[in-house]
Amino acid sequence: MSTATVLLDGRSPLEEITSQLDEMLKLSFDSSFSFSLASIIFKGIRHSGLRDSAEIVLRSLLQVTVRSHKSSSHTVPNGFKDTLCADALGYFIALIPLSTTPALYLKLLQDCDVDEGSFPDAGFVEEDEAGAPRVSLTFLGINDTNTALLVSTFIGTMLLSAQGDDAETEILYRLLADIANFYPEVVTMVYEGMQKRVEDAIATSSNASIISSVSNIFRVAVQESSSRYGTLRSSASTLSTAEESSHGPSRHHLNALDEVGMQGLANNFQFLPPNRGHATKMINWITQLVTLMIV
Repeated sequence: MSTATVLLDGRSPLEEITSQLDEMLKLSFDSSFSFSLASIIFKGIRHSGLRDSAEIVLRSLLQVTVRSHKSSSHTVPNGFKDTLCADALGYFIALIPLSTTPALYLKLLQDCDVDEGSFPDAGFVEEDEAGAPRVSLTFLGINDTNTALLVSTFIGTMLLSAQGDDAETEILYRLLADIANFYPEVVTMVYEGMQKRVEDAIATSSNASIISSVSNIFRVAVQESSSRYGTLRSSASTLSTAEESSHGPSRHHLNALDEVGMQGLANNFQFLPPNRGHATKMINWITQLVTLMIV
């Protein structure tokens, strides 16, 4: 039995309350348990007082999920070495900003129980080699549009809250650029919500890898928009996109996420604002949750 199944079974008696919380956050644990939970925990990574605790929880979830997968897997003995199990993908992506050096990335791969012989294929480079780790799409197991949508959206949202760490930005943009080569329509949707950030990177970054990655993302987005709307309308489309991006994800992107119940993944990961009635709802829900746990 998978870790997600066990945790979902554990929260089933609380479904009356947790379903309301899921609706508020616009997340679906049934669609993707790891991305839903990782996106909730990730906002602690950007909070100095919660960063260490958030990292511990994410690493624990990653390790337990990987071990559970290996113990229940009926594949050939070496079948797990080259690809991360799908149930752990959200936790792995959330830990990338904390894995920006070869040593830290090696620790992340060790948390995934990756065979040492597969380290190079998973993106590990030795300490004396230049550049940040390059995460392999093959290792992540991105082989369908829905997975590409969740990974790209998560990466795009993390980039919008990045604190200027060149190594983190380099890894995330490079991964997004790699995904764009195989799923251009998906990355174009993500690009529409972060166009200003991409343009700023092209104009101001001195990191050659970042410039190369964002240039590829821009190129793919322009080509995809041209094929979707027609070459003659591409300029108008770009202007429309720029206006939309200043207000967050495009309607096209949100609709695609809504189809899998994961619209909240496109939100900038922040704690719920106290002035919009969320605090009162949460306080009431906590009381009800505690009551259900005790009874």
